Amino acid sequence: MTFKTVIRHNLIYIYTSSLLFISTISLSQNTPKYSEKVLNENSIEELALMRNEILAKKGYVFTNSKYSNYFERQKWYKPASSNNTITLDANENTLVDLIKKVETKKKEMRVKALNDLKELKRIINSNDKAQLSKFALTLNKDTYYINSLKSIFDVCNIDDINWTQKEGLNKVSIDNGDAISIYYIKFTNTQVILSEGRIQHSEIFGDYGDGYSSYESEDEYVTWYFFSITEQGLKFQKIDGAG
Repeated sequence: MTFKTVIRHNLIYIYTSSLLFISTISLSQNTPKYSEKVLNENSIEELALMRNEILAKKGYVFTNSKYSNYFERQKWYKPASSNNTITLDANENTLVDLIKKVETKKKEMRVKALNDLKELKRIINSNDKAQLSKFALTLNKDTYYINSLKSIFDVCNIDDINWTQKEGLNKVSIDNGDAISIYYIKFTNTQVILSEGRIQHSEIFGDYGDGYSSYESEDEYVTWYFFSITEQGLKFQKIDGAG
């Protein structure tokens, strides 16, 4: 990976060749300090890819199939004859350490968020509304939303959420012969979104004019529950709906 160094206002700005992030070193202190602001905008998977790209630019040969498959598709990637010959300079080592630091924090936050989802599921299933305050969520009089959340947790599998570079998802679609309903738990970099809804008629639905089906499009709806991912755990943000 190549670097461009620019000095402005007593700070050294180190730009990577991919321009994905910037690290800053203060010249006024003996111990360097690095900005994490831009790195924090990336997901765990994106950070891992950025970190491994530093090695890939050196020709590192990956034993992890996910990274080997990815980098072998990049035109610039030229595998080295041996990983033993690969070394990183001081800037590269600094960037790797910084990325690892942010990765570690984000992994801890994800584990906390997943555990909080399981705790929220337990609270909803036990109808222990007083405990919802743990998530800044107050649904004491809203039986509809309690039942809605329960339906999401009944259908979706928290332990089977899988991640791409930017999002994690477990989504289930159910066609009961009348309507198609969807349920999902989605992770973004900063949020967890729970949703359920009745979105369209069944695939076996006939003609609207045949007088047989009782399906009404007016009954379609979607409800979303938004939670922010914080270092302290999940915090409820808002409920949105359509239909």
